[in-house]
Amino acid sequence: MPTVTVDLLDSKVTLKQKRLLAESLTEVVSETLGYPSERVTIVFRRSAKSDIARGGRLG
Repeated sequence: MPTVTVDLLDSKVTLKQKRLLAESLTEVVSETLGYPSERVTIVFRRSAKSDIARGGRLG
């Protein structure tokens, strides 16, 4: 079962946008890998910029 994780940093992505993205990603994964869409899982994770460090510096 393929799982795709989408990390959103302090994002203002709406629920509608996440639904559309989940549908699109599911379709692409299903077509590309040959899995039925019911077997594809999309996970959205949201993190604050202060929880991410780049180059040794917190966001």
